[in-house]
Amino acid sequence: ETYKQKCFEILLQGYVSHQIRSMVGVKEPTEMKKQAVEDVLQETQIPLEILQRFKTFAKRLEVGTDKLERLFDFTTDPFVYQPFTPPGKSDAEKVRSIALILAAKTYLTTGNWNADWKEVKSLTVDHSCYSPNNHLINLQKGGTIFKAVETGQAIVLTPDGIKQAQAIIKSLAEAE
Repeated sequence: ETYKQKCFEILLQGYVSHQIRSMVGVKEPTEMKKQAVEDVLQETQIPLEILQRFKTFAKRLEVGTDKLERLFDFTTDPFVYQPFTPPGKSDAEKVRSIALILAAKTYLTTGNWNADWKEVKSLTVDHSCYSPNNHLINLQKGGTIFKAVETGQAIVLTPDGIKQAQAIIKSLAEAE
């Protein structure tokens, strides 16, 4: 009998709460959550699929999300970097920097720290640091930042490479 009374009280309280919310016009929690997501999306162009990883990455780098966001053009799919100058004094250093920068973008997209060979080649051509005879050699001279570099294969970063990529992204974001 006490259980029946308890159940009735719970049901009655739920019914009364629902009636009060519908009269006052308070939104349901799911509607409030949807509104919060819409507010965030209006403030930023970062795709919802990568927003959480993007914010976490910005926090790890100790850079504002807005500064990090300015490095990218989210109007294209897949998103790309805004124009930038790769760090490095020599073409070989610039090539390695570009590979690290592209690996950071891949991390934001997929969670994997690697760079696509063709994308690295394309961006090095755009930045006038591509050497057909030395491209592979320039990447292989990276020391401990890449696990292995082979023509046409993904360029996978080591923990040292990840640290360097993060440092480059942080410096690019702070320079903006």
